[in-house]
Amino acid sequence: MIQNANLDLVAFVEQQILPRYATFDKAHGLIHVQRVINNSLELAQITGANRNMVYIVAAYHDLGMEGPRAIHHLTGGKILQNDARLRKWFSAEQIRIMREAVEDHRASSSRTPRSIYGKIIAEADRDLEPEIVFTRAIQFAIENSPNAPVDKLWQQFKRHIHEKYGRNGYISLWIPNSPNARKLENIRFSIDNEETLKSIFDRIYLQETSHLMNNEQLMQRAIELSIESVANGGGPFGALIARNGEIIAEASNSVTLSNDPTAHAEVSAIRKACQNLGTFNLSGCVIFTSCEPCPMCLGAIYWARLDKILYANTRKDAAAIGFDDEFLYKELALQPQYRSKPSETIMRSAALVAFEQWQKKSDKTEY
Repeated sequence: MIQNANLDLVAFVEQQILPRYATFDKAHGLIHVQRVINNSLELAQITGANRNMVYIVAAYHDLGMEGPRAIHHLTGGKILQNDARLRKWFSAEQIRIMREAVEDHRASSSRTPRSIYGKIIAEADRDLEPEIVFTRAIQFAIENSPNAPVDKLWQQFKRHIHEKYGRNGYISLWIPNSPNARKLENIRFSIDNEETLKSIFDRIYLQETSHLMNNEQLMQRAIELSIESVANGGGPFGALIARNGEIIAEASNSVTLSNDPTAHAEVSAIRKACQNLGTFNLSGCVIFTSCEPCPMCLGAIYWARLDKILYANTRKDAAAIGFDDEFLYKELALQPQYRSKPSETIMRSAALVAFEQWQKKSDKTEY
């Protein structure tokens, strides 16, 4: 709880805003935003800035990660500006200042932040505790190049650290005599000694990757799920969804156990992954399945925006034990009137009403 803050405002942020960070990468997730909020409030105490405004700027500063990372500071500013709920607590002028602060928060910004609020969030976002700086840089390298060899990740890490935090780096500090000045000097001390920097990289890299699994290990787990499913009375299929080597969700075929013909392993894994991540878009994730997906599961995989499909058994292997989907592929290739299941169009004009309403709806969530 922040001191001297509107309790309704705090409840709104904690219930409606902060949970959105759960879907972001580790470098921009919940732990990061909480730290930025704490840093911002500490700087507000030093500068005498409005704590409620500082709190909102910190809470919204990375919401733009819901879109392209390169412009997330601009997107975040728009999200804040367009959030009508904030008008309950702030004037139009205050909202404008807070929007500009979010836009100005990036370390790579080429201009001085336009207000004290921009300076506070720009510095609070630095997280200049050396361990945090080095860990975030390694996490970013791993998440963006998950299959890169460790030597390449080391080079990426070293280049980024020098370009941003080195003695000629682009990072700027905006609050005089802030705690970050001392922390930045400690970072630069490590950067100046490549042997020290490499030992830091090796230690943190091992911490960050010790729990991750490679493709063979992930597929082995999907196969284990299929074997366990047979033993438990389900179908001989298992699937899991992973992101950067970490399992997000797993499932097995439970069609007969649940009396649900759609309860294939892949569909069930997708449902669980979406629930666990709080999103219907699984971009950045890969599905591992013990058998080549059927047409229904393939459609679900495409709708879920999964990046890649890895499977073990083929559909011919499945057909050999009685799970023959070949007729479905043939059916889908036919025009509806020629398929074995009769189908016809009725009441189209009445049904188009919903489509027309959807097309006109300004606040719809597209998928």
